[in-house]
Parts: sequence; structure tokens; C-alpha cells
Amino acid sequence: MTILSADAITVKLGDKLIINNLSISVAAGKILSIVGPNGSGKSTLLKALSRNLKPSTGTINLFGVDIQSYSAQKLACQVAVLHQAAQAPGDLTVRNLVEYGRFPYQKWWKTKNKDDDEIVETALIDTGLIKLADRLVNSLSGGEQQRAWIAMTLAQRPQILLLDEPTTYLDVAHQLEIMDLIADLNKKQGITIVMVLHDLNHAAQYSDTIAVLQQGKLYSLGNPQQIITPVMLRDIFGVAADIWLADDGRLLCLAKSRITAMTTTKTGGENA
Repeated sequence: MTILSADAITVKLGDKLIINNLSISVAAGKILSIVGPNGSGKSTLLKALSRNLKPSTGTINLFGVDIQSYSAQKLACQVAVLHQAAQAPGDLTVRNLVEYGRFPYQKWWKTKNKDDDEIVETALIDTGLIKLADRLVNSLSGGEQQRAWIAMTLAQRPQILLLDEPTTYLDVAHQLEIMDLIADLNKKQGITIVMVLHDLNHAAQYSDTIAVLQQGKLYSLGNPQQIITPVMLRDIFGVAADIWLADDGRLLCLAKSRITAMTTTKTGGENA
């Protein structure tokens, strides 16, 4: 079942064309990773899917309904978004941050209730942060901070979680910690995941489906073994690569050398 889709969308930033007549569907309960070189439109597509950017043409549909028709409150109850390198105010505790996730459910005349407290507590437990709940967010390690932001999105009780490069600036161990957490949320809670990734091995290991963008267009879409190929690495990233299956069945990719001329060009800024 399709839970979120883009139908022939075009997105411009100023006079620059970033997304060009792109269509894509997200299956409910699955993990979709978006990959591609810098400037290919990955983050812009994620912003369009979350309604942070409005396409100049085409539509984004959530549960088969134009996403523009949703109120901000109703949308926030269905879709949670975590952008790159989120920053918290210096005096905010982990618990306070996670409580922000309950705002879409609160009335203006009413503060949080027992249900809100229980949901926040559950989000802290699910992300392994219950013992750090009273610490300042900015006092935590990079991996702990990212878990705190994910806990906030969980407090929204979303059906879809959109993440833009969730492992940015993390060391290898914390990258795996965050990726394992995301996979766990998908498997145990059934949350549909759409995320932008740079690491193709992460995309291959954790995704049900991978979408490859090239110059704002969809180059390919399929399961990891269909998508992560030497031809794709050559055409999209301009590298020669070895692809093989590990003993445990994981698909692995090793870029060996850069090919002299890249076949892609940037259509937007570094974070497009």
C-alpha cells in the first residue's frame, strides 16, 4: 500500500530547477533511502515530501490526499521530520525536547496530560535515553543528541518518519547505533521511514527500497541488489567499485577509484 507519493513534481529554488518532473511512491511500513551525489536534489525532495517546500507543479499525496489540504496540526500527527544537524537551545533538557513532540496533540487552553507524559516516557525508553532525560541536550555526545531528536519525533506518534542524513557528523560506531535504532523503529513499531543517506553501504544494509537521484530526476528505483551496481556507481558517482555479498548476505560496496569525468552536474546547492 502506498502511504506517501510524489506525482510529477517540479521544485525550483529561486530560478534554479532542483527537482524535474519526478514521481515516486513510498510503501507503508517500509524503509526507502534516497541517494545521489551532492546537488542531485535529495534534501529538496525530502522537504517537498514533508511539505516544507511546495512543488511548482505536480502533487504530493499522503494517504491518497493532496498534502496541501492537511492542516499543520493534522500533518504533524502523521509525519515527523528530522532535518540535518538539528540544534537545541542551550538550556533545554532531553525530556523538554521530547515533550515538544506532543505539541500537535495539545489544545491551546490545555497543557500536557498523563497520556503525554507516558508517551514521552516511552519515547525516552525506546531510544535508550531514560537515564539521560534530565541532562541538557547540548551536553550529550553526538550520537546521544541524535537519539534525543529521534525521541522527539517518536513522541509525535507519526506513521511516517523523514530523516535527512541522520548519521551526519557521527563516528562509525554512532552511525551504526542510529541506523540500528531506525531499523528497530521500523520493524517493531511499523513506522514508515524515508531517509536521505550518503553511505551506500548503509543504504544497502537497511533499506527495502533505494531511490537514486541524478540532476533532480529519478535515475533508478528498486531493492538494494537491483540498485547498488557498478554501472550505477560509475554513472552517478563517477567511481569504479566492487560489489559483493558478505557471508551474512549483506550487500557491500567498495569504491576503488574515481573515473576521470563525472557524468552528473550539480543542479542546486550543497544541501539540495
